[in-house]
Amino acid sequence: MPVEDRTLTADQPQAASGQDRGRFAHMYGVLTVEEMAERLKCSIDEVRKREAAGEIFAAHAAGREGGPLYPAFQLDERLNKTLLKKIIEEYRRWGASTTLMWSFLRSPQKIFGGLTPVEILLGGSTPGYDALTPDEWVEAFLDVVSEELSRVTQ
Repeated sequence: MPVEDRTLTADQPQAASGQDRGRFAHMYGVLTVEEMAERLKCSIDEVRKREAAGEIFAAHAAGREGGPLYPAFQLDERLNKTLLKKIIEEYRRWGASTTLMWSFLRSPQKIFGGLTPVEILLGGSTPGYDALTPDEWVEAFLDVVSEELSRVTQ
């Protein structure tokens, strides 16, 4: 079953080069809690427990009826789950909303060669980061997250 493209904003991310990111639409789609439970083959309560544990997140769009929406990229087998959990922890530590986090994750980053953090979390390669050890790479990525949090929470 394909992921419905229910984005929380009308605009689709664009690459720094201006190329169409429509081919990545499935990564930016969102699911209801019921759909997430179905895809994870678990109960709605289990989805909420995973969210509370910081393993996954839901974005809450202002004024949207029907509850939070879970970004579909979190179901991708290529997902760096450890890094996603660290990002969620960082946003929680700063008291920032998951909606801000979802916005950041979908936004092309110049430092990542125009890739979005979602693309990086799914294994995208970034020039300049390739020479780093895995621990250095995670630290550098989390520095970008902290810079973003500093900018949006001030």
